[in-house]
Amino acid sequence: MAIFWGGGSKSKNYDSLWVPYFCSSCRKLSPFLVTENYKYGQVYGIRIAKFKSKYFLVCPTCDRVIVVENKEKFMNAQRIARHIKTQDLEQIDINIFVIEVAREVIDNYEVAAELEKIIKNNEKKTVKKSSKTKVIDNTKELDNVKICPDCAETVKFAAKKCRFCNYVFG
Repeated sequence: MAIFWGGGSKSKNYDSLWVPYFCSSCRKLSPFLVTENYKYGQVYGIRIAKFKSKYFLVCPTCDRVIVVENKEKFMNAQRIARHIKTQDLEQIDINIFVIEVAREVIDNYEVAAELEKIIKNNEKKTVKKSSKTKVIDNTKELDNVKICPDCAETVKFAAKKCRFCNYVFG
């Protein structure tokens, strides 16, 4: 009786999940893909074991990779990405998610502290305009970009249409 066994490797991005973070290569806010690479064993073409998993955040613009240290931090990245996926991107403050990624996934407390200062400054800079209080948009400090909800590319904050997929922002 012959037994056919073997193995291979796979890279997987679960549910097209992404988290926002600053890419040091692109020098802008990018939607990093939450990715897992692993090896597997198989018998008769059926995968029976998964091992040597490695976890990454990958910038889709320049392919920069940030290694996620362990599965717990990878699960945090997935949780944040799923939370973003349920939100209306035009109504949320993406900086809060960047702070969360910096703290809970990458352990970069300096970036988190700097962003908190920027948000605090934005809250202080308010102006009264016809009985409504409006926060002045200080996004120049954050490279003045937003993430397209359709293709997850970064586009200028003032853009009305995505230059990659032609998504029209409402």
